[in-house]
Amino acid sequence: MKKNILICGASGFIGKNLVLYFAGKKKYNLIGTYHKKKSTNNLKNIKWIKTDLRNFDQCIKVTKNIDIVMQCAATTSGSRDIIRAPYLHVTDNAVMNSYLLRASYINKVKHFIFTSCTVMYKNSNKPLAEKEVDEKKIFKNYYGVGHTKLYIEKMCKFFSKISDIKFTVVRHSNIYGPFDKFDKKKGHFIGSSIYRVFNEKTKKINIFGLGNEMRDYLYVNDLLSFIDLAIKKQRENFQKAVKANAKIVFGTDAGIYPHGKNARQFKYMVQWGMTPLQAIQAATINTASLFGVSNIGKIKESFEADIIGVKGNPLEDITSLEAVEFVMNNGIVIKQ
Repeated sequence: MKKNILICGASGFIGKNLVLYFAGKKKYNLIGTYHKKKSTNNLKNIKWIKTDLRNFDQCIKVTKNIDIVMQCAATTSGSRDIIRAPYLHVTDNAVMNSYLLRASYINKVKHFIFTSCTVMYKNSNKPLAEKEVDEKKIFKNYYGVGHTKLYIEKMCKFFSKISDIKFTVVRHSNIYGPFDKFDKKKGHFIGSSIYRVFNEKTKKINIFGLGNEMRDYLYVNDLLSFIDLAIKKQRENFQKAVKANAKIVFGTDAGIYPHGKNARQFKYMVQWGMTPLQAIQAATINTASLFGVSNIGKIKESFEADIIGVKGNPLEDITSLEAVEFVMNNGIVIKQ
């Protein structure tokens, strides 16, 4: 069955490139949103929807029956406006992402991909890790947009803890490539710089900064390849492990789900290649074996009497394990 991909901001710089990249993959149905003007690409296998993502009802409408949301929509401008009018990147983007995340939660989207950026990082002569964001050292002109991006990232984390949605947040650096704005005022750094080189009539070209900073740039196709891998990676690696008969055990998943909600993982283990029995064994005898404990993981005389009971047969419906009706711990009934 084909998966439905919603590309928000499909007529923008990154959005247009995503449309062209995924349009050639037959396993997806593409839906693209635009606000004012849709893309001029004459592609037949994409459905265009005019949408204002600042309207919650419209967010609800476009996320129905969607498997994957690629969120590239934003109120944007160029590097010049980041300096002169930094407020342009704050309010609308906070509102549209908040509404879109809530709508994705309500409509049970399976995977939400948010294209963030590196605007919140301080200047550095070495590569910086994800956790090395120092909010006190965000460049003053990037203070608003930087904290807006961080807020949206934290909202992604919030919804990941109360839902089954898989989230991918991409902090990409300066993007360049086809469909960028080659414009002096509205273009990104690379696009506006190229414009100056070809169009300035003076011999001296004024480029942003003092020339003593090193910047990193990312070609847009490399970003697209990463997003494609983010969609494939988790399930492909899991499927390979199952096919290779690797011993898979069940953990708390406390980093993904709140404590007590880890049973949600069973259905994904089955969805990506395990039989229901294999998934149950991963949470029982396989885990016992991993920890070198020989008297748990089975209902047997002399074993620890740790038992749960559910309605229905988990071999027929693995999600029945998400609603535990009976709990016995070391022979003592805790819940019934």
